[in-house]
Amino acid sequence: MFCSAGCRRAHDAAARATGRATIEGERLTIPGTRSEVPGTRALLQRPESPAPLPDIGPGNGAFPEALAHFRVAIPVPVIEGLIKLRWLRADQQHDLLAILAAMKRLGREPDILRVT
Repeated sequence: MFCSAGCRRAHDAAARATGRATIEGERLTIPGTRSEVPGTRALLQRPESPAPLPDIGPGNGAFPEALAHFRVAIPVPVIEGLIKLRWLRADQQHDLLAILAAMKRLGREPDILRVT
């Protein structure tokens, strides 16, 4: 497992460049790459974990009037598309933080309305 998506992409790019150079240098032929061993699949892309939140005090609800409420609207086809792209697992389709992280990777933001 890689420490981050960037490290995984860098490793993948280096492995592809090495393979291409080996084949172009005729040190390995295409028929020589065939074997009974099945090919690998690309690693699933998972959003990186967000940074931990600073200690913002007790979460005991002592000041409920201080809460701000928001309504987040995300079109269902966007969520379905994220699952098809494998940027979101099917079991995460109701996980707001996972959906927001996947949308961020696409450069998209949901519609957010402050209710109170």
